[in-house]
Amino acid sequence: MFESVPPIAAVGHSAVDASVLELRAVGGFSETDARDGASAVLDLEFHNTGSRSVLLHRATVRVHRAAEVAPARMVGFLPYEEWLIERHLRAGREYDVGLPVTACAAGARRSVTLAEVVAPGAAGRLPIRLVAAEEHARVTLAYLLEIDVAYDAGRTLTTPRIAIAIAPGTELADPDDIRADLATFRAAVRAVRDAVDRELALRGLAAPDWDHRPPACRADLPAHLRALDGDPGDLLNLGPGVYEVNDAFWDPAASLARRLDDIRAYCTDLVEFIAGADIRHDSLSRILAQAHHILARLPALRAELEESEGAVAVRHSAPAGELAQLLGEDPLTELRARAAAGEPEAARRLDLAARLADTIRSRGPDHPETLLARETPILWRLQAGDMAGAAVALAELIPDQVRVFGPDHPRTLRARHLLAKCLGETGDVDAARTAFAALVDDRARILGPDHPDTLDSRHESARWRVMAGDTAGAVATFAALVADRTRIQGPDHPDTLYARHNLAVCRGRAGDVATAVTDLVTLVADWTRLRGDDDAETRYSRGELARWQVRAGAVHRRRGVGGPPPGW
Repeated sequence: MFESVPPIAAVGHSAVDASVLELRAVGGFSETDARDGASAVLDLEFHNTGSRSVLLHRATVRVHRAAEVAPARMVGFLPYEEWLIERHLRAGREYDVGLPVTACAAGARRSVTLAEVVAPGAAGRLPIRLVAAEEHARVTLAYLLEIDVAYDAGRTLTTPRIAIAIAPGTELADPDDIRADLATFRAAVRAVRDAVDRELALRGLAAPDWDHRPPACRADLPAHLRALDGDPGDLLNLGPGVYEVNDAFWDPAASLARRLDDIRAYCTDLVEFIAGADIRHDSLSRILAQAHHILARLPALRAELEESEGAVAVRHSAPAGELAQLLGEDPLTELRARAAAGEPEAARRLDLAARLADTIRSRGPDHPETLLARETPILWRLQAGDMAGAAVALAELIPDQVRVFGPDHPRTLRARHLLAKCLGETGDVDAARTAFAALVDDRARILGPDHPDTLDSRHESARWRVMAGDTAGAVATFAALVADRTRIQGPDHPDTLYARHNLAVCRGRAGDVATAVTDLVTLVADWTRLRGDDDAETRYSRGELARWQVRAGAVHRRRGVGGPPPGW
């Protein structure tokens, strides 16, 4: 169950409002229905303290973070593949909101249309059933989220941060279980090596020197070894001595060290995730304590591992050509120099790049994981401001995404958005304008006109429209966007305020300087109210206001009009 909260009223109300909606409690339970076990219901209790009825018309779930509470993230580590069969889930009743898969959930938004009326002075309840997009019968799915409930004309009430648990009951592995699992991994590596030695002996070939010069990859051993490649005709019934090894087999010491790094990162993420909630499901408090306990024991486990392996684990590596192809020659050189200088983040990123290169090599060019691996270095280039390099990589990635995912897949659309932006930032303004115009149509058709991604592409389309010289068209586009963002996201949402800023600037460039000043005066007041006087967004809009006030004064002086311009 969840807990009650102090009354929370929607933003923007005044003392004369005829309808005032307050959130009084957040109740909830996680379903354990045997059909799927993959949903949770939040029961929001409201109270209308105003004098007229309130119409609730939209709920938007904003996911901040998500994670699996899965023992498999800590135990079950093997140097070869195991085969599992997954089930499919079914949606439920109530107001259903489909959640994204946990790996892609951060920053996601999901909306549902409501039709609930709360009478004056009455209480109302809103049951929202959150349905997981993936079936995990063996794990608990946890999401950290807020819900924006839109009602009446442009009013929004936002819940506190809530940590929900879908299919609760899963617990983390005990440190002793982790220790035993590391030993199981080492025993499994020895079993595979023994099987390789036996098979090579039957073929009259010498066994590898596993202790001093072990094979570094599959190419270092003869082809067609059942001990390494399994039986292509019967992969689901592998007999004794027949395995299908994975990348972890080739460097066991490094693989085990990375395993402990992954467990530490996973537990740290869970701690930050759960502790960041204002309200959380009871089961997650127990998970929080378990994660703290594991983090406290990990240093001792690492010391035991290093002692048993006889050496400190080394970092992952990949051929220089693969890394250069993935990252680019210059970024790779810079990253290696920073890592050599002792910068931890550079060393971590270099290690991750090597793992991504391994994924691309092992999975092949058309595997979905390969395409996901290629996205990460592109984001690094964007963060570093390398728009030209990112544009080249995106132009190579998008045709492969279309072939594998399809042209309407959200990842394909996202890559097109980034490519269009890169084209504009590198000087090809007309190409950016054309690309965003097409993308707006596609996202509206696939995701819907009110989807946040559609709105983001509309914003960029308007921005590059004015950069291409179509100021009047940009004014009309931004004006429509401001109206839609206000309706969908609310008047105080940052995206709404960003659109208002650009609309004011476009109006000024189109010659309506007085309106630009008036709009910016109001915008600065709103930023100050929401973020404070010294916030970066407040200062940015205030600086723009000052520039247009100067221009407004110049216009008035040329016309012989005394006094300051409107909004001064």
